[in-house]
Amino acid sequence: MLKGLQRLVGEVIHSVSLSKPAFDLQLTFSNKLVLSVFCDAVNEADEYDNYSLFLPTVIYTVGTWSRLSREHRSEAVMKRK
Repeated sequence: MLKGLQRLVGEVIHSVSLSKPAFDLQLTFSNKLVLSVFCDAVNEADEYDNYSLFLPTVIYTVGTWSRLSREHRSEAVMKRK
């Protein structure tokens, strides 16, 4: 798996797509490789998120049961202090 991920280092993301109902994520890179993230965290007792997408000003998180949340990066920094 790590060798495959290494092939994405330095590449540019050309497209991002989400599919309902679970918000599965698909990233297509400049070298035509595709990274797919399938949301399978459904156990609320574990409190694990499926994934977080960090953009310059916003963080989107798909949590358990595919709950989508959004927070501004400045708010996230304040929570950690």
